[in-house]
Amino acid sequence: MRPLELALLLTTLLAVTRPWVARTAGPGIVIGAAMVPVAVAVTQVLVESGRWQLAPLWLAVAVIVVLAARDMWTQERPRYVAAGASVATLAVVGGALLWALPVLELRAPDGRFAVGTTTMVVTDESRMEVYGPDPGGLRQLPVQVWYPAEVGEGGQPARWLQGRSAVTTAAAREAGLPGFALDHLELVVSNAVTDAPIADGGPFPVVLYAHGWQGFRDIHISQLESLASEGYVVAAADHTYGALATLLPGDVIAELDPAALPSGVSASEYDAASTQLVATFADDLALVLESVLDGRAFGTLLAAPTVANGDAAGEDDPDERTAPDTAEVGRPLPDLEETVDPDRIALIGHSTGGGAAYLLCSRDTRCSAAVAYDPWLEPVPDEVVGGAFDRPLLSIGSEEWDGNDNDVRVRRLHAGATAAEGRVRIAGTLHRDLTQLPALSPAASWLGLAGPTSAETTLSLLDRWTVGFLDHHLVGRGRDPLRDENRDERVRVDVNDPDSENGRDTQDNS
Repeated sequence: MRPLELALLLTTLLAVTRPWVARTAGPGIVIGAAMVPVAVAVTQVLVESGRWQLAPLWLAVAVIVVLAARDMWTQERPRYVAAGASVATLAVVGGALLWALPVLELRAPDGRFAVGTTTMVVTDESRMEVYGPDPGGLRQLPVQVWYPAEVGEGGQPARWLQGRSAVTTAAAREAGLPGFALDHLELVVSNAVTDAPIADGGPFPVVLYAHGWQGFRDIHISQLESLASEGYVVAAADHTYGALATLLPGDVIAELDPAALPSGVSASEYDAASTQLVATFADDLALVLESVLDGRAFGTLLAAPTVANGDAAGEDDPDERTAPDTAEVGRPLPDLEETVDPDRIALIGHSTGGGAAYLLCSRDTRCSAAVAYDPWLEPVPDEVVGGAFDRPLLSIGSEEWDGNDNDVRVRRLHAGATAAEGRVRIAGTLHRDLTQLPALSPAASWLGLAGPTSAETTLSLLDRWTVGFLDHHLVGRGRDPLRDENRDERVRVDVNDPDSENGRDTQDNS
């Protein structure tokens, strides 16, 4: 609950005593007391922005004003108990809504860098779109990049989902709620400043992220911002028609295509569709990687590359922005080679995106490490799952998926790995707990939408393990968290250990 929302709730509850005050106080005091919640309500809307969850409190304030006016201009007194009860009921309902659906305050990253972000739409010139109501045309992906930045005192963090009401609407409907129910998520403020200058100190290692089926590019916003603050360039795409909703050029909204992962079909049809879906996500990751390495994903943040005729690259393409004069930015724009390190690339993903990350990393030698949260490996080819994965590998799993058929394939992949690897399970978690979603409501676990382990704890563990693993295996700094004995009691770790009798070492603190 935001500060002025709490103030409005408290002043409204205090106004419940207004009828009894009206018995002894003069008219001026009565109307003055009624104006306090009015003033707080107006201030709250102007400063914090209103949202529909405040409607019961607004109605309660209106009732207070009407009752105060009645006390002022008539001798007839309303029924004090009924009046107080109506205001109290509205205040309690409003308070419950504000508690259950808060404007989330994202955790501040721990790294030494401020975080900047920029968004572009990239087009795959080699692939036709196979999903959607009208397949055809080149596949397009919105790509967002988070990076170490130099942010002055005037830098204002961007809102998390601002301008992406299609995502909040789709998420609400997926949860069985009215389309407007999660509109307040557009008020959530991120920790990243839009188009902030890239920090000195590069080139920075690159991390690519892939969301899961029905996800969206920044559903792991805490992990993405945390990595950027630690000195990584992080890029993520909305996997068009596999995301909840994707905003494309021309204000075109590409909604989730259920046919991409159909229900009510034969096992063979489902297997074919799921295999194609994971392969599509992997190809999307490859496109994101190319867009980062060739600079397209950064838009105006990098010095514009030149072409044979001397024009800025992308000048004739309405979907590509060209670089401005350096004076507009306030300092020289960096070159691409000063920003990203093509020799230090890691892939991370959740669920379908985790399977895609492992699939691409197994085939693309530019991938140096991979991390996945509950990776969905059932659609990943057997030659990958049963092969010798030769890059550092970390799978972080939920308790819900522990021991299921998919987990058998995860264990098989790790058993054949020839590089550093480990499987981590976080106790008391469901599959969706390994995203930002459970943090959206403190009521999530009460409603069976999240496990008993708090969202704050789970997100903190994801941060610690992801950053620690990549710091050690991609950058070469810090201790390998897989070898650290000081672990959270909710974590179970299973790693290759050549000194143990069976070749593996399992440490269960859960």
